[in-house]
Amino acid sequence: MDRGSRVSEGPRTSRRSQHAQAGRSQNGNPQGELLPDDEFSGGTSGTLPPQDLDAEKATLGGIMLKGDVLDGVPFLKGTHFYSAANSAVFEAARHVWQDQSTPVDAITVAQELEKRGQLGIVGGPAYIAGLLEAVPHAAHTAFYAKLVFDRWQRREIGYIGLEAL
Repeated sequence: MDRGSRVSEGPRTSRRSQHAQAGRSQNGNPQGELLPDDEFSGGTSGTLPPQDLDAEKATLGGIMLKGDVLDGVPFLKGTHFYSAANSAVFEAARHVWQDQSTPVDAITVAQELEKRGQLGIVGGPAYIAGLLEAVPHAAHTAFYAKLVFDRWQRREIGYIGLEAL
């Protein structure tokens, strides 16, 4: 899969992700917010699958404020983010981090997103700057990342349940 096409295709890659894609906005929603996924909730309640967009934003903001935090969250992947925009930002930050000669911050992450043709899709520099403001405390980034991972696990369990029906 071409890394540059990742946002438009959505970040989920598991076979259960087909259920989640029904709720993903296809118009490049700049906030990366998802619409209610009626298939996940059984079609009646309009309940969103388990997610914590605040934790996603705090994780990303914390990574950009303190890039070395990625050493402490090796379990986290772009596919764990509910928001397509947040997934793209995470993948860009991880790529910058892997190039050990480049610091991970809002500028370098925005540049990486621009190289990938995704900066406008995620909401532009304003969205990246907003992520920095979403961090209650950068020292707690690993905790926020665990919340993101936990919500992903819960979504996966829900998708398994749907497939069993």
